[in-house]
Amino acid sequence: MPVNPLRKILVTCLFFAWTLPAFAQAETRPCGLRISLLTSGPAPELYAIWGHSALRVVDSAHFTDLVFNYGTFDFSTKFFYLKFARGTLLYALSYEPFDYFQEDDRLDGRKLTEQVLNLDCADKERIYQYLISNYQPEKRFYRYNFLYDNCSTRIRDLLESVLGSRLRMGTRLAPPGYTYREGFDYYLEPYPWTRLGIDILLGLPTDIPAGPAGIQFLPDYLERAVGQASLDGHPLDTTEKVLLLPTYNQSLPGFFSGPLMVFSLVFLLLAGITFLKPRIPQALLHGTDLILFLVPGLAGCLMLLLWLGTEHRQCAWNLNLLWALPTHVVFSLSLGKKRKWTAWYGGATAVLGIALLIAWAWLPQPLPIPLIPLTAALVIRSWKVWSSHHRPGPAQLV
Repeated sequence: MPVNPLRKILVTCLFFAWTLPAFAQAETRPCGLRISLLTSGPAPELYAIWGHSALRVVDSAHFTDLVFNYGTFDFSTKFFYLKFARGTLLYALSYEPFDYFQEDDRLDGRKLTEQVLNLDCADKERIYQYLISNYQPEKRFYRYNFLYDNCSTRIRDLLESVLGSRLRMGTRLAPPGYTYREGFDYYLEPYPWTRLGIDILLGLPTDIPAGPAGIQFLPDYLERAVGQASLDGHPLDTTEKVLLLPTYNQSLPGFFSGPLMVFSLVFLLLAGITFLKPRIPQALLHGTDLILFLVPGLAGCLMLLLWLGTEHRQCAWNLNLLWALPTHVVFSLSLGKKRKWTAWYGGATAVLGIALLIAWAWLPQPLPIPLIPLTAALVIRSWKVWSSHHRPGPAQLV
């Protein structure tokens, strides 16, 4: 998970000049290293909801205490937002003094734990050299992927690369069949609207079982895996301690402000308009239908763009496109014009919506429950468009 953007991507030049000699003298250093895994808990900001992982390296021979962090990026990158949206933004390995890292977590109200790794001198040196090598300009940057290549998976891969078959990471991490979506949705429970938005944009690849290795994309699960791991038959984690306790209150929102309640009220309102037929100005009805179909249509266009036009593999094969049809954009702008094709489009949309509601519980991608009343609202207004074009004329009433 990325840390707070632009906060010490690189340390100051003075600090770099101070620590560089330690890097250069690494081959002659006595066994004065201590390496530990740091796990930062969630914080309220979106980028920090899932926590963070980093490696701490204490070098008593050169009096340095550094944190190596694979989760930093630079806001000044050219075309930053375009690259972020397309999934091509480069993240980087950076390092900073441990005191800076701990102070950031304290200010964010995060929990911070440390697991000291039970390594011999040779393994410590190899891990340190691996980090130094990765920090070189030609290696420090990588293409970040939330599920498959992030600050946690990079540390997992580092340990497996350096320690090889001698390392046995823990596997009792999550229930059998636990998916990527279930893993990150857990952290979004206090933020129902954020959870809804993310669940809408992510497709079928997030609904496959993550497995013991895959679920370590979340820092808490990497911490568990290291806590259960063994190296040469001995526990890898010999000392775990809490450095900071969380200080921010993570309270659940009220039910009445959540998306399920809001969309249920929208459905009831539109059902009343459709079946009770109150005296409402036609322009207001058209405006309501315009918004009802235009917003899902635009959402569908975004889903299609993320699937076909970006590197976000987790956004592919998104079944939310069954209710958020991109063609709703054209349909919404044609409402009220009594065109024949809009009538047939409304009828087809109503049938598709009914089929989707029936199949909702059996789809391979679990669509968000709050979208059920919204889909039902789309069905009844689509049916209304179809039926308004097929009302019997005077000759048919006889």
